[in-house]
Amino acid sequence: MQCVKEIEMHGFTQSYTESTPRPMNLDTTRQSLSVTLVSFIVLFVLFVGHSLLSPYPITGISGSHMPLGALIDRVTHPWPSMVRIGLLFCIIFLNAFTLTRIVTRNMILGQRTYLPALIYLIVACGLYLALDHLSIGVASYLLIRGCESLIASFKRQESCGKLFSGAFMIGLTPLLYAPAVVYALLVPIATRIFRRNGRETIAALAGLLLPFLLCSYIVWAIGDPIYAVAYQLYDDLILSQNYPSFNTQTDIPRLIFLAIIILTTSLSLGNFCITRSSMRTRPQRAYQLFIWMLLCALSSIFIPGQSVLMLNLLAIPLGVIMPTFLVQRNGLSPELLFIALTLSTLIINLDFIWL
Repeated sequence: MQCVKEIEMHGFTQSYTESTPRPMNLDTTRQSLSVTLVSFIVLFVLFVGHSLLSPYPITGISGSHMPLGALIDRVTHPWPSMVRIGLLFCIIFLNAFTLTRIVTRNMILGQRTYLPALIYLIVACGLYLALDHLSIGVASYLLIRGCESLIASFKRQESCGKLFSGAFMIGLTPLLYAPAVVYALLVPIATRIFRRNGRETIAALAGLLLPFLLCSYIVWAIGDPIYAVAYQLYDDLILSQNYPSFNTQTDIPRLIFLAIIILTTSLSLGNFCITRSSMRTRPQRAYQLFIWMLLCALSSIFIPGQSVLMLNLLAIPLGVIMPTFLVQRNGLSPELLFIALTLSTLIINLDFIWL
């Protein structure tokens, strides 16, 4: 049973679907906030334990030598481990629930759910949690807030400020983690999706380029070549070859984990294609933005300097897209998919018990 209510939000009338509990005892994808918080904390503690007791077999973190990212990592590295872990939890928690807020405010899924927070955590940290690289989490936060500002620009009146601030935050992310440069394409795509005029497009492009230009100027002012930032970006993207390798004893659980993500994402995109005609304009275009973000993330596969840490940024669009099928479809299939995803995550992160 579903009831559709009309609510007023941001000047738009939006149909909001409230679903009664499914006619089954098992309901893993629509949990309360308290259950979500407990699950979030338990999973994070598990990921931390796995990173400490069974470190990921990687010799270096490619893409993490950009000026702002290296500065953050260098400043926080001497801090006590518990302080860094606590700060990392705060960053990941903030990222997950900011993403959930975007989904809820824009009615992207048509109903209230906290599942995007758990999906974000599982995808971002399920394979590897980088305890010594807080800059990746900060880059993810800037990307999430940047997308939030871009979506907020969907108004009838001119909104140069929202576009500029959103593009500025997205422009900062490559200065923290080089492979995030692929998300620069989101800015011109967003101006097209949200049908912004030429003046707003120029403001957005200016905001996108400004962080890079400012950083290059500062580097030049302290005595380095003005092209030093550009060369470091090239070095992290093209010359770095630090590929992480899967542990041969745990290849199957990791591959199952990735296969479930691909399957759930494919089903969710198919569900969107079926239901998009019944969606309101704002949530439909916001969802399209996250689809483009996913495509930008997949393009990073062809970057030699990418690593498993790219999952931190890939988790952002997947945190919005994957819950589509899990939440909007009734029956046993969504439940089994989410349970399988959770179990594969547990097996991967508990491997130190039996290996």
